[in-house]
Amino acid sequence: MKFLEKLRVGQLTLKTPANGDAMVRVETRGGSKAAILPVATDDYSFLVAGGFTALTGSATQSIPFIGFNASDIAFARMQTTDDTDTLSSVISAAGKVTVVQSADPLAAHKYDFCVLRQGAIPSYRIFASGSFTTAGGDANEAITVAGLLASDVVVTQLHTKGASPQTIVTAIAASGQINVVMSADPSTDHIIKYFVLRSNCLAPTHYVFAAGSSDAVTGSATQTITVTGCKATDTAFVLYNTTDDADTITTAQAAAGQINVVASADPLAAHKFTYIVVRAI
Repeated sequence: MKFLEKLRVGQLTLKTPANGDAMVRVETRGGSKAAILPVATDDYSFLVAGGFTALTGSATQSIPFIGFNASDIAFARMQTTDDTDTLSSVISAAGKVTVVQSADPLAAHKYDFCVLRQGAIPSYRIFASGSFTTAGGDANEAITVAGLLASDVVVTQLHTKGASPQTIVTAIAASGQINVVMSADPSTDHIIKYFVLRSNCLAPTHYVFAAGSSDAVTGSATQTITVTGCKATDTAFVLYNTTDDADTITTAQAAAGQINVVASADPLAAHKFTYIVVRAI
């Protein structure tokens, strides 16, 4: 494809080793407008994102999409539920994303999901990302995000657990805020990280610095995922893509060159992680 053709469709990627990241992408904004955005060292972008309503009948759920590949990176979080079920694993496959819950969900269960692909022209970008310390008082928390729409897709991660550890049950976008339900009153000492995806966002605040998968190591509930170039100022999101039990990820924290993960129990070799590292532009 010729230079100008690539520029028109937003596919031009320029290597710029001096900027601290690996590459930048020139993306057109219509007419004569364009933006230069950093991209992940392995060039992952959000191919698609959205919501999915679970189907009663099996703990294994399939989010269908003809274009999905097994090499894609899939992520999902519980958006709506009427019980304490959790998501055990999420993994991309040919034509679908497979989600395994801790139990057979009812139709009241809904997920927010996203799929990343290397070299994809992004259809969703990160509208906002940040950190929130719980206010306590009850299990409901409201994270203020200026300009947030109910149609946006939210991904959350518990970064720091408090003295009386609680978990994130659901998180859903609303006008101007993310509504989070915790497993119980989290008091004022839990820290939640989040990012918000918006379709064709024209002014993204963050980008995916790195994404991938990693095998768990038996021996401790505390795990380390090596991510070259990762910084403590980045934000990490981690889930299981493969598991043989109902273990969950308790916390995930970005650090220099790695992600520090705490699981609910010592994972066996059958456990594998999916991770996303988000960095401010």
